[in-house]
Amino acid sequence: MLMGELINRFEDEGVAMETLMAIGDLTLATQVREAAAQEGITPGVFLTRATRIFTNEASEDDWLSLMGAMGRAEDPGLVCLSRMLAFAFRPRGAVHACSHTQA
Repeated sequence: MLMGELINRFEDEGVAMETLMAIGDLTLATQVREAAAQEGITPGVFLTRATRIFTNEASEDDWLSLMGAMGRAEDPGLVCLSRMLAFAFRPRGAVHACSHTQA
């Protein structure tokens, strides 16, 4: 599956939620639910928003890191969503691997 197809699949809240549950990280699932509740949205909407944040704001280094991790993964979709969520949960102004700050 091409990266664009994978990201487009995460635009479907149901697919994003299924993928989150398949990751099997209860802490991450709780973090998503709590963040969604704070924003007054569903966890599925939060997940689709997180993928958009990554696609719109990630640096070239973030993308390269994601692609490398996906290339080594048994299930690239799980890695992709997990990495995108980690990016979305980073505090604003966090320093990227390439030493620039996130706006």
